[in-house]
Amino acid sequence: MTIYQQVLAKTGIPAQLKKMREECEELIQAIDAARGKITPEVAEELADVAIVAGVINASFYAPAIAAARRYKERRMRAFLRSGFKTWGQFKKRAYPGFAAKKDDMLAAVAAKIKAATAQKKGGK
Repeated sequence: MTIYQQVLAKTGIPAQLKKMREECEELIQAIDAARGKITPEVAEELADVAIVAGVINASFYAPAIAAARRYKERRMRAFLRSGFKTWGQFKKRAYPGFAAKKDDMLAAVAAKIKAATAQKKGGK
């Protein structure tokens, strides 16, 4: 069992989601204080967010998270190929084609969450 799985087994998803909220709030505060720079405080909070994400990703919900991540990475690759310089330009001109894909992704993620929840209940 990985360290992430051990933490998850000890604390559970609700506690990790609460922890993620706290860590994201701290990251936002650090970013605001850093004024667009990477500081030791920003680096520390980024590490905290990444660790909590790793713990949550060690759960039954990993397939759902992976499906959402694949969609986001496809969108990122499309942005890089698009020739637009900003996400704003990309979203205005090229992004509408991704709206339907996002709906498909969300439906797939919802199905994976439902399956994971059923698996978890069946495993109790």
